[in-house]
Amino acid sequence: MNMGKTKGASLKPGEGLRYQDAGSSDEGQKIYPWNDIRLSNDYTFCKALEDQRFCTRLVSEILGYQVDHVEIIEPHRTVQKSISAKGVQLDVYVKDSDGNVYDFEMQVAAVSDLPRRLRYYSSMLDLEHTERGSHYEEMPDAYVVFFCLRDPFGLGRRRYTFLPQCQEDQSLVMENGQHQIL
Repeated sequence: MNMGKTKGASLKPGEGLRYQDAGSSDEGQKIYPWNDIRLSNDYTFCKALEDQRFCTRLVSEILGYQVDHVEIIEPHRTVQKSISAKGVQLDVYVKDSDGNVYDFEMQVAAVSDLPRRLRYYSSMLDLEHTERGSHYEEMPDAYVVFFCLRDPFGLGRRRYTFLPQCQEDQSLVMENGQHQIL
């Protein structure tokens, strides 16, 4: 990975990584000391997932089976369906060879609205892939994956997977193609 040629970032020996957040001016540059650069850093997270082999392995790990390859990897994809609606900027949007779509988000801050954020990001992925006149069965399976630095529920789990489930019969799971993983 050659970070020196990437727009928005520059390398300065002994100083660290200079990174300009999307949409900010030159004054908005941040300097990250080399020993502070972790996968939780937005730039590092996006660059790591842009690597097709790494991203394919990550998707395969999440799904629990081998995915042939990922076809599209797009960091900072904006989804805005109307000028008056709240849009989102997906950290990393991915589409695999089976047509499944993913939104990978790095969640560094503890937030109380995480469940509703998951819901909203899932709905935005659905909107992104539903055109007027299309049939619902044409919608791809959509995965919203939040990588959290802290256990959001304090239960000591490394992974929480949420699927729509019937409250009256817990063995009944509605297979609607929507997957939310923390």
